[in-house]
Amino acid sequence: MAVWIVLGSVLALGAVFWLWRRNTEDQTALGRADAVTAKTAAFESVSIQPGLDACSAVWLLVGDRYLRNEAPKLPVAACDKARCECRFNEHEDRREPGERRDPADVPGENAEEGAEHRSSRGRRREDRATAANPDDPPRTEAS
Repeated sequence: MAVWIVLGSVLALGAVFWLWRRNTEDQTALGRADAVTAKTAAFESVSIQPGLDACSAVWLLVGDRYLRNEAPKLPVAACDKARCECRFNEHEDRREPGERRDPADVPGENAEEGAEHRSSRGRRREDRATAANPDDPPRTEAS
């Protein structure tokens, strides 16, 4: 009889531990998802979409993206229209889509051919062996 009570208690504690562990893993996964959402939300931006009869002050701001909390208020201070029809367009990121790197900085494609400027060949054993006698073929572990 005592064996069944001990066995039942062990099974009950195991079930409680399993449920607790599963719940904490779910909470951790939710926390990670919230962190990713908060990180991307920090860079959400807006741009100004001018109305049909937009003022000249708004046309100076068209094409610029602003972080949501740094965007100018509409109507802009210098607006001279009786009714402003300008709106905000929402974007996931303040940066423009597309390639942001300078094509001249892409290695390999635009690299200049020239003399080696490094003072040593490297830190590997094979590099040191090659540097000792550049005419010898590089050593491998098998040879």
